[in-house]
Amino acid sequence: MSAIPAKAGSLWDRAPGLISLRDFMEQFHVAPVVAMFANLVRVTELLHAAPAAERVPPEIAEVLEQDVFVHAEALCGVAGLRHSLVTLSRLRMEFSAGIRHGAAGQGLTHFNDLLVSELNDCNLFLMPKGRASYYRSERFFGDAVFDAFPSARPDVAEAGSCYATGCHTASVFHCMRALEHGLRAFALEVGRTYDREQWANIIDQIEVEIAKVRKNGIAGMSKAKKDDNLRFWSEAAKEFSYFKDGWRNHVVHARASYDENSALSLLHHTRNFMTTLSDAGLKE
Repeated sequence: MSAIPAKAGSLWDRAPGLISLRDFMEQFHVAPVVAMFANLVRVTELLHAAPAAERVPPEIAEVLEQDVFVHAEALCGVAGLRHSLVTLSRLRMEFSAGIRHGAAGQGLTHFNDLLVSELNDCNLFLMPKGRASYYRSERFFGDAVFDAFPSARPDVAEAGSCYATGCHTASVFHCMRALEHGLRAFALEVGRTYDREQWANIIDQIEVEIAKVRKNGIAGMSKAKKDDNLRFWSEAAKEFSYFKDGWRNHVVHARASYDENSALSLLHHTRNFMTTLSDAGLKE
């Protein structure tokens, strides 16, 4: 049986991220790990059954090294089991020096318990199938939005990641943050500046500008172009009002929580609307 390959660092020393079940199994080489624990228990039972004062025969120590210690060392490296690795190093020296059955049995029992305890502290997050594409994807809203609204990228990625990991209300919150960048560009489009005021205020200001254009037009602009702009601006203003009343006011002021279906629906709605803004030429 081949040993578990040692890795540089451990999975738990890395930044949070995704790993597939296949990659996990290849990383840990599950079969050798299972065999290692079985051999550890088998040898421990043999040592406990032997006369406590007698020294462990070299052939038993060799079997333990090949069938347990080599695999355990690699497992400790991959999983970052630092305390177990220290204990393993001490056990190896004791067996090399000629440990007695009683002390060997106690040492292996402690080592087994420590391994299990440290492995229980290595937690994995289970992500439902089909959600990996939502996780940490700054381009989840598409290339057009990615290029037009670079400042929105972190919130686009967070909105998808929160949905993927079951934090549905947080996903809604980040959708609203992503929309802020679209609203800022929209305000500039009609001649207003949006910084940190309430959505209601800037949307009212936008409506005022739209009304001015509807009444007076824009110098040098054809009626057809004016009508196209008015149609788009009016629809966009209504959409922002819809987002404000339907989600932003509630999630920002902790008035509501959201489930999987509502978060997913909003996530795609936000993506579609931001795509509409970018396709219309709005950008930062």
